[in-house]
Amino acid sequence: MSTVRTTFPENRFAKLARQPGGLSLTEALSRAQANLDSIRDESAAYVDARLGEIDAALGGDGSRVEDEALRRAYGLANDVVGVAGACAIGHGSSNAEAIANGILTTAKTVRANLNGLIADALADMAEARAKEAAEADAAADSPKEGAE
Repeated sequence: MSTVRTTFPENRFAKLARQPGGLSLTEALSRAQANLDSIRDESAAYVDARLGEIDAALGGDGSRVEDEALRRAYGLANDVVGVAGACAIGHGSSNAEAIANGILTTAKTVRANLNGLIADALADMAEARAKEAAEADAAADSPKEGAE
């Protein structure tokens, strides 16, 4: 009979994760919560406004809705989903507590507009890189002092 041997190969992330430095989990969570709190009202107001527009586009009274109003409501709903942009994926063996935690975490992500923040940060990075490249191009194209 053979013996089962379990090994855990060393990888770069594991090495880095064990090194001292960075933030403690408590500090990282505290900062993340502060960031979420700072954008909660604005994000909720945005979603509420879009939901109000959807209700207005659909007439709000249950009457037959014209195709253009449906298209408008669909577009607004996409805006809400785009802001929300988060979903929870659970495993078939997840218990009730795990499912509830997944829903709560997803709700926090939606309310915090995390996807929007990431998109904005990426856009800022792209803009900064484009500016740096333009400045480098301008510097390369400008005549050097003393050169003729």
